Amino acid sequence: MDTELKIARSRTQALIRAPFYGAVLMGLPSEKATGQTDTMATDGKRVLYESVFVDGLTEDELLFVNCHEALHVAFCHHLRRGERDAKLWNIATDYAINILLSDASIGHMPAGGLLNPDYRDMSAERIYDLLRQEQEQSGTSPEPCPWGEVTEPTNDDGSPLSAEQVEAMEADISQRIIAAADRVREAGGDLPNAISDLIEELMTPKVDWCDVLRRFAGGEQPDGVTYQRVNRKHFHHGRMIMPSIDRIGCGNIVVGIDSSASLSQSELTQFVSELNAVTEELSPESVTVIVCDTRVREVHHFGQGDIIDALDVKGRGGTRVAPVFEYIDEHGLDVDSFIYFTDLHVHDFPAPPSFPTLWVSTGKDDAPFGEVVKLD
Repeated sequence: MDTELKIARSRTQALIRAPFYGAVLMGLPSEKATGQTDTMATDGKRVLYESVFVDGLTEDELLFVNCHEALHVAFCHHLRRGERDAKLWNIATDYAINILLSDASIGHMPAGGLLNPDYRDMSAERIYDLLRQEQEQSGTSPEPCPWGEVTEPTNDDGSPLSAEQVEAMEADISQRIIAAADRVREAGGDLPNAISDLIEELMTPKVDWCDVLRRFAGGEQPDGVTYQRVNRKHFHHGRMIMPSIDRIGCGNIVVGIDSSASLSQSELTQFVSELNAVTEELSPESVTVIVCDTRVREVHHFGQGDIIDALDVKGRGGTRVAPVFEYIDEHGLDVDSFIYFTDLHVHDFPAPPSFPTLWVSTGKDDAPFGEVVKLD
């Protein structure tokens, strides 16, 4: 069969047997690869294919690979890599989506596909960090899937997309995903649970976690303004001398940091940097940082006006939060605001404490008590 006809038939089969995936594929032109891949790949704008690879697949295998590429796009894997290693990121994203297709019995996964039930319900970022930890411990790199790549999009001249272009691409994909889900629902079909969760996330209004952190730690109203300390943000960006917020203080802040392997160093760095900015602005009486994975690893105490430098976070084991709450009780810490930075893949929540709690989450968005804000 002609390769292009075989791909067209596969996309039609997707519309019939897996309508959501088929609807996503309809928005992705299929193009013959010219050296970019030896199998099939997507950059979020199209699906590239190599004829020899496609010709060697059964119809069920091609259906699986086509839906595999559709999920890469739906979850914006081509835009989420950041500074991560490209090879390991490809492996992590494959583990994240192949389990969804396997559970839904969509087609047949070709030989060499990456499938591990231990990664069910995990994000690609979480899987990546677990794979990286295993790689560091074993000294060996995991074998990649021999087909179905995801690559970062570029401009026609090969230059990387600007931040504005990335934002526009994300918005376009979100609209297409929501429209695809609407078509499935209108036809009386059901969406996979993972896709329903994705749609819910896309439809949820986004909030700036940094703003929530400031509100939670210091309240909505400043105590006043002062020219004794220049607003560094305005001075840096526009060389304008503007007053900064003058606060009497916001009490004692206690911070729990999840040092398990599921949180990346870049996420930890981002959180510590923002925490330092918040404490400089709000001038708390004290900040106590408790680092914990399965047990409390280290505790840092900062007084009013102290700078919270980049922390050398140790641990990288599993995730438990109860030891942090136990430490607070055992040491009688004064807590006016408690902030826990974690992915919320937690199974040992204690009873609700007497102090207000904010969970800054890189993963799940629900907790049995306190307020949850997602870090994107």
